[in-house]
Amino acid sequence: MVSALLANARGDVLLQLRDDRPGLLFAGHWTLPGGYVEPGETPDEAIRRELREEMGIAPHLTYWRSYLAPRADYVVRQHLYTGRLDVPAGSIPLREGQALRFAGPDEIERLPLAFGFLDVLREFFGR
Repeated sequence: MVSALLANARGDVLLQLRDDRPGLLFAGHWTLPGGYVEPGETPDEAIRRELREEMGIAPHLTYWRSYLAPRADYVVRQHLYTGRLDVPAGSIPLREGQALRFAGPDEIERLPLAFGFLDVLREFFGR
């Protein structure tokens, strides 16, 4: 799995609202943009592909870190990247999910976040 922490000039991070389909894990929760690493693909290639496919963006990314993340009944290696994105969330063409928004350190505490990303965001914001 790959995810991007894309911060704007204020330091807020871009979040993506997952679809609200029955049976979808964490339906209607906020998450970091990203997705799966396909066979034969490196994590670097995967995060760039995912951002192009889901939002049509190609920001400069820097590898941050990886960790083992529990998912339902299995564990995945999660690769995190950081980058800068200085455009309004509403101007990004959303091709997957329900919405995009930038959120700061206080806001993330009040949002329903998927996949244990609250701890990652707290670390990113230095909390």
